[in-house]
Parts: sequence; C-alpha cells; structure tokens
Amino acid sequence: MRPAPLPPAPPVLFPQKSASFAVKKLSSGSLRALNSPGGNPRSRTARFFHRHYA
Repeated sequence: MRPAPLPPAPPVLFPQKSASFAVKKLSSGSLRALNSPGGNPRSRTARFFHRHYA
C-alpha cells in the first residue's frame, strides 16, 4: 500500500534547513525529472521544489 501523498506545507514550515534540502534534491537530478512526462516518482517533488525555490 502506498503512503498517502504529503499535503502542501505552508511556507512558514520551511526553515532554512528545508530550503537547503530542497536545493540538494534539485541538484541531485530531480530537476531533470521536470522535463520527463509522468512515470517518474521524483517529478512531483521536483516540480514542487522548483515552484517554491527556483
């Protein structure tokens, strides 16, 4: 059974530590997932971080 998707967290819950984590996720290849159509489990995360931090 898949875990339920996380609800979008309000910006106030994203301290500097989470921001650096987002940058780490993007630089670790998640940004590439933005260009690939569905089927990539990382694309949703990459899109989220790209929208909020890029």
